Amino acid sequence: MHTLDDEAVEHTLQQMIRHGFDTEMMDQLDTFQINQLLWHASEIFKNTNFPDSYPSTSIARTGTGEEGNVYTELDDYDAYPDAASLKQGTVALKERKMNELKSLLSSNRLLPVAGVTSKHLLRKPVKKGEGPSAAVLTTNMSTLVIFLEYVLCYHAFCKYGWSLPHFLQKHHNNIRAGNRYVVEYFQKLIYRGNATIDSRFPKIHSQCRMAENTIEMNTVMHFCCETGERLLKTEAKGISKTAQQRSGKTFVAQTMSRLQNRCLMDSFSLFLEEQERKQLVRIGGDESAASQGAVDRTARKFPHFIYDVEEDTLTAHDRFQNPKKPDKESGTIDASIICELKKKHPRTKRFEIFNELILRNNCHVRASPNYAKMGPWYDYAIVAWENDDDSTSLIPAKCICFYRNKDCDGDNDDDELKALVHAVDEKTEGTVPGRFSTLLTRSFQMEFEVDRSGRKNPRTHVVSVASIDSPICCYPIAPNENVLDPESLGITYILPRNHWSYMWMAINQCLAESNTKRKISTRKGYNSLSDPKWLTEVRETYQRYMEATSLKELTKPVRSNQRKNK
Repeated sequence: MHTLDDEAVEHTLQQMIRHGFDTEMMDQLDTFQINQLLWHASEIFKNTNFPDSYPSTSIARTGTGEEGNVYTELDDYDAYPDAASLKQGTVALKERKMNELKSLLSSNRLLPVAGVTSKHLLRKPVKKGEGPSAAVLTTNMSTLVIFLEYVLCYHAFCKYGWSLPHFLQKHHNNIRAGNRYVVEYFQKLIYRGNATIDSRFPKIHSQCRMAENTIEMNTVMHFCCETGERLLKTEAKGISKTAQQRSGKTFVAQTMSRLQNRCLMDSFSLFLEEQERKQLVRIGGDESAASQGAVDRTARKFPHFIYDVEEDTLTAHDRFQNPKKPDKESGTIDASIICELKKKHPRTKRFEIFNELILRNNCHVRASPNYAKMGPWYDYAIVAWENDDDSTSLIPAKCICFYRNKDCDGDNDDDELKALVHAVDEKTEGTVPGRFSTLLTRSFQMEFEVDRSGRKNPRTHVVSVASIDSPICCYPIAPNENVLDPESLGITYILPRNHWSYMWMAINQCLAESNTKRKISTRKGYNSLSDPKWLTEVRETYQRYMEATSLKELTKPVRSNQRKNK
């Protein structure tokens, strides 16, 4: 706790009032918060005095259409704090004994997270040569991992929350609870080690306003510094380099003229795109035909490789269809892939193999032996599978190659674009040795089959590229050089980032349900975030959020559903 004399408190409050601070806001703060607020403000205003540090007259607000002044000069009477605010300040900043300090904090501040060491609430002594340090107050790394994922989901909600369904954007109770829990768990799990006793104030405290800002503006990403900085570098500076730098007037005039031309051409381009969309609607009969104008296609018109089954020859081709023998530059199709293709299509005489596929949503999926001369690149994707009960499962799979098989029956060609994939085994989720599934990651073993000799071989599948939903982020648990590796230890699958906002709201709901007064009293602290049953409940709630069409569906009780294997 900080201390200030009565004169310093009075001086600080006067400067805050002159800067537009409403002293009635102090009624909503406890003694500890007032102590921190006034002490930090006193550091800012310690060299500020009236009238030397202020404008000589009031400054009107012009050009904005809003009433009032940017700065209004106050006399000594108007700038003097009222008696109640002055008493709140002097009481909060007075010197206290150690046994009086904890009584100033609300009981919630002293509640720990289950399994986490409580803060000692003492200021770290300053030692010469030692800077600030930080520490994690838990020995359970699962708690830390889940909390870090929770923060990542919170960031995803702040940036992409506008893309959620409208009823979730209006789920204000969930948003408020989520912002409160992000701050609460941070200040209970992380010790910053500097001269503060509570990391909630002042920087992290600003996050408490994120809920109200989101509710008021629907999204806090109306102004993106990243986009503005990128446009400054690529557009404004790029165009200004073409202007004559003879004088400031000539340079500014030419730069502005060329920026206007660029804006005009961009607007005309958007107009043409809208006209094209309307034309597709007229032809297709509905707007979905316009939005799905792009279909699954290969990145090149001609195949990268052609394999002739009868002659058992593989030739590489450039974009002009010039054939050559596969070399280091083009790479070569692995013999195991050729064997799988011949096994899947025994009547096919020729395979046209492509290295890159462009899905209908313009996502690129690659399966190349030497992509851009940088080495092998085999993407993972979510593939839709039909179950026996006519339901659909989305399963991660490794893309081995994309192809068309020609002369299937001796005289007919099959122009359908297919993909050879190596899927994961759904039954092995969470059973990979040395790996555990979190909220954003899942570990699987790849699917294998055992032949008559007892050898384990990768089990591949042929699917239509239309069944590929989207590329995903996966990485093998152990690096391997073979495309179809029988010794593969499995993969770790990362949930797509556009799903993280749903996960954040699911975590918020489960935290609110598990942190009731009765449950906190029973476990003597907040939810530890690492309980397996609670994590299972979060995953099930996340599925409900993904499938829900209204808030009423989210109030139904959670039921444990076993995932069906393909």
